[in-house]
Amino acid sequence: MQELEKRNVYLNPERKREERRQMAGNIAMLLVVLILGAICIAAYCHARGGLGR
Repeated sequence: MQELEKRNVYLNPERKREERRQMAGNIAMLLVVLILGAICIAAYCHARGGLGR
């Protein structure tokens, strides 16, 4: 019986749509953090005199 309840929960189109929306939000937030990290690393390298030092 629990198996059928689990299946019904995951087959609900509204729930799938909500899960996709949350996943897209999480991926967007991850990209923002990675980009900001790259900017910080570039600024740090620039402040230290560049990569050729």
